[in-house]
Amino acid sequence: SPEKGWSDTLPVSVKATGKANTRHSPTLYNVAYNTAFFFDGRAQTLESAVRMEWEDQLGAKGKADSIAQKLDSIPGYKKLFEEAFGPGAVSADKVAKAIASFARTILTANTPYDIFAGGTTTAMSPAAQRGWDLFRGKARCGVCHSGNLFTDGKFHMIGVGHGGLVKGDPGRMAIVNDPRMEGAMKTPTLRNVLSHPPFMHNGCFGTLESVFKWFETPYGAKNLAPEIQGGIHLTAAEKADVTEFLKALESGDDPDTLSRPQLP
Repeated sequence: SPEKGWSDTLPVSVKATGKANTRHSPTLYNVAYNTAFFFDGRAQTLESAVRMEWEDQLGAKGKADSIAQKLDSIPGYKKLFEEAFGPGAVSADKVAKAIASFARTILTANTPYDIFAGGTTTAMSPAAQRGWDLFRGKARCGVCHSGNLFTDGKFHMIGVGHGGLVKGDPGRMAIVNDPRMEGAMKTPTLRNVLSHPPFMHNGCFGTLESVFKWFETPYGAKNLAPEIQGGIHLTAAEKADVTEFLKALESGDDPDTLSRPQLP
C-alpha cells in the first residue's frame, strides 16, 4: 500500500487465502525501470509479473478470463477499458497491462540526494555526506546498490536465509538452473528503503542496526558474494552516517495526496 512504501510491513507476504509466502513483498517504487521482477527474477516483464501475482497470490489461477468477463459486464469498467485500449472486450491481458501501466507511475520524487547530486551541496547534511562516502567506500554498499536506482539489478548471494534463518530458498538458481546462483536474490533498490521495513528478501531484519550486524559476520556460504566475504565492520559513528545518507534517499511522498478513484 502507499502508506507502507508500496510494500507492506510483514516479514513475508500473505496470499489472499491467508497462506504465508516465504519472501517479503518488494516495493513497487520505480518498477518501471526494472528488467527482472521478483527476488528471483522469474518474470521478465511487468505485465507477466502482474499475471503471476494475480493468478498465484490472489487466487485467480484458471479464472483470469472469467474475471475479465465480469469486468467487461460492468459498464464503468467497460468504458474505461475502451478509452484506454479501444473497442473490444476486456481481456486478462488488458487487465495486466492496465495494472502494469499504473505501477509504472509509482516513481520516487526528488530526494535530498538528487538535489545534492545536482550541485546543491547543502541539500545533504555533513553526516549524510560522510555516509555517502562510506556507502561508496568502506561500507561497500555501492558495489551492488549502484546507479541512479541504487541497485545493479543483478543477483547476489549474501547468506541471508542460509544460516539458521529461513532455509531452503533456492533463489535465482531455481530460474536459471545454475548452482552458483543458489540463494542469490535480486538487489533491491534503496530509494525510500526506510519507508518499508522489514529488510531482506525474507523480511528477517526489522532494523538497520540488525542489517549492519549481519554484514559484520555474514554466513559463510560457499557461493557468498565476494564483496562481503570477511565481513563489513563499521563503527557506531559510521553506521549513523550511513543511516543519515539512506534518509537522504527518502522522497517524502505523502500518500494522502493520492487521488483515490471511485470504483465503478
